[in-house]
Amino acid sequence: MTNLKYIFSIFFSAFFLTVFSQTLKCDSVVLYLEGYQGGTIQWQSSADGTTWTDVSGEDTVNITVPYSNTLTYRAVVIDGSCDPVISSPISNFTPPAFTQPEIDTINNGDENTFMRVMNIYLQPDSAILRSVSLPIMPCDTTTLTHLMNRMYKTVRNPAHPGVGIAAPQVGINRRAFWIQRYDKLPANNPPFEFYINPRIIAHSDTTFLDPDGCLSVPTGSGYPVLVTKTYRWIWVLVEYNLIDGTFICEKIVHPYTSHIFQHEYDHLDGTMYFDHSGSKNLRIVVHGYTETVK
Repeated sequence: MTNLKYIFSIFFSAFFLTVFSQTLKCDSVVLYLEGYQGGTIQWQSSADGTTWTDVSGEDTVNITVPYSNTLTYRAVVIDGSCDPVISSPISNFTPPAFTQPEIDTINNGDENTFMRVMNIYLQPDSAILRSVSLPIMPCDTTTLTHLMNRMYKTVRNPAHPGVGIAAPQVGINRRAFWIQRYDKLPANNPPFEFYINPRIIAHSDTTFLDPDGCLSVPTGSGYPVLVTKTYRWIWVLVEYNLIDGTFICEKIVHPYTSHIFQHEYDHLDGTMYFDHSGSKNLRIVVHGYTETVK
């Protein structure tokens, strides 16, 4: 698998940049300086985080380094001011492999077995749903493929069908999800697509109010009444990888498909749809209710 992306943030004194990495053939990674606004770039490396050495020939926004590399990197930008702008250092940029508990959860059933969907009103489910998920290591294709297939089976459960499902909703805090593409044919049964390490890199200024709900938020008798609509961006510019390693950058302009992408993306950062309601005490109410559920 190739070209999987995940993000590292780096702060400059004068402006904000993001460094994200892109794996190449499971053995190397590209560090990319995103948001660069001009000036001369010099990448530097260090074995101890104190003594820095210029990386020869590396003066662009990209630098390719091996996965096994244990060095720390930073970028120095000379932008015409008196002093160079030096980034915070970046290291340990290899995403962690699936843990044994994650593998056990993924492999506790075959591809035709539904995974248990996390319930926001229960523990430890709520803690999982409220956690920021880790990026996915590209090389463990067997485990990742099994997770993908079982998540699809779960979101298509006739008893509880959905239009999207994120890995945290099945107990795996990793950055991947399925969404139904209502902007693609056939219109009577829009296809589902599985995205790995997705990002939202731009979005519309305009939002719209749309019905919302979640497989991890039960409704009905015995459960609190939450918001049923949320404001979402009309379009989003996104990046993601497919299971075969294909890297995609696209603008999703179909409002409902954009909404689904945003909803599932929120799960990767521990955000629930009702957090968008603007109610400052909503989360307190929900957690208070959680403690009374048996």
